[in-house]
Amino acid sequence: MTVLTRERARSYTVSGVTAPVSFEHALFFSEREAARLSPRVDALVSYARPEAVRAAVGDGGQVLT
Repeated sequence: MTVLTRERARSYTVSGVTAPVSFEHALFFSEREAARLSPRVDALVSYARPEAVRAAVGDGGQVLT
């Protein structure tokens, strides 16, 4: 599969699939490749209650609802 990265279009080998979901078309990479492609994580999605997420995040992030 060809994936357009920040650097250029790169070819990757598909090694598995997941069940489809209606809200995204996700690609998953190894930890090492994900860190190379995007060294910082600046957004996460959670389905937990906002107050539980705020308790877990503390001052380390901003919880948006």
